[in-house]
This record gives sequence, structure tokens and C-alpha cells, in this order.
Amino acid sequence: NEVQASAFDSIGQFLYVVVGMGPSTIRSFTVNSDGTLAAIGSALSAGTRAHNLTVDPSNKFVYVAAEASNEILAYAIQPNGSLASVGSVPGSGAGPNAVTVVSSFAYVANRGGLVQNFNVNQSTGAITPNATQPTVSAGTLPITRTAISFMPPISTQTMSPLTASIKPMAS
Repeated sequence: NEVQASAFDSIGQFLYVVVGMGPSTIRSFTVNSDGTLAAIGSALSAGTRAHNLTVDPSNKFVYVAAEASNEILAYAIQPNGSLASVGSVPGSGAGPNAVTVVSSFAYVANRGGLVQNFNVNQSTGAITPNATQPTVSAGTLPITRTAISFMPPISTQTMSPLTASIKPMAS
């Protein structure tokens, strides 16, 4: 079981780790004052071949891109840092492998050269396809893994998919 990705919450109190090249799981850890980690709760299912995860800016939700099961999974962060499943939505194209959340939008890149655009329910963490622009072509790059980043400053009032930067990463 190989670690595929990890992400801290924005204050560095909790660490979330995705493990597994086949069936994947997500684990929660608390970061102690001396820098050591302590596992919180049990591992949860994270789809199949999950490569990427992100913590939303509000520190309320974690999102995982699972390539082989072609889904984006959402989890609510509990007060103690453990996770509770919110649900999942199907990916579009050749399997999602990167996810990022900005304001009330989630962007998911996949191996087929598409970026999916989702609305994020700020209360529940559930994501739904953005009806205005559900997908954007990022080109037909031979992408095996993808990173999505947003360059500051970003106004939460004017965020649009056109400010996204999509970069292929080495496998």
C-alpha cells in the first residue's frame, strides 16, 4: 500500500493521507505539538487508484480524485479531525486524477484532457456539476497525473475557470 497523496488543513492541525494503488483508503492524523502524528479513527474507502486530495479553504471538507473508479469523493471534517463520507459524483472522461477547491467551486482534471467544474455546497460539502460550464478542454496532452493550481490573488467574488493553470506532472 503506497501513499499516493497527502494534504494538511490550512492551519496544520490535521493531515489527510490517501493510500493504495488498487482499492484506496484515506486516513486522518492529528499533528501533535512536537510534530509527531497520531492516527484518528479508521481508514475510509477512497475509491480505486486515488491519486490526489485537497482540503477546502474553509477546513470543513476533504475531496479525493479516484482515477480508476472514475469518481470524486467528498468527506466532512469532524471536530476531532476524523472524516465522515458526504458522497461521491462520477468523473467525466478518462478518470479524475487531480482536484482543487476555490471558494464555492471544485475543479477536477482528468487524464482525458478535461477539467470538470463543480459547484460546492458550503453547508454539506456535496458537489454537483456546474450547469453553466460542466467541462473545459485542457487539450489533448498525454497526461498521466495532473496538478491544478490557482495563482493569488483570487477574489471569491470573481472566480472563474479561466484563471486555472493546468500542468502535466511526471508519473
